[in-house]
Amino acid sequence: FLSTARCAGGAGALRTSAMIGWELLCRLRVAQEGMARRDSHVRRMHQELLPSARCAASYGASRTFIVHHAR
Repeated sequence: FLSTARCAGGAGALRTSAMIGWELLCRLRVAQEGMARRDSHVRRMHQELLPSARCAASYGASRTFIVHHAR
């Protein structure tokens, strides 16, 4: 059988491994929250810019139409 010292060492190793696992999960959670914030920011910027892009495209299309029919 295993000696008491080896059992205690094994428990310490398991505890260390568990702590490392929790730390990695916490870091993953923080990274996911950061990515969600950036994604939200990008979506807001896209929604704010989309109407002006539509207006510019619409203006360009109508201008092309007017120029072709004016000739």
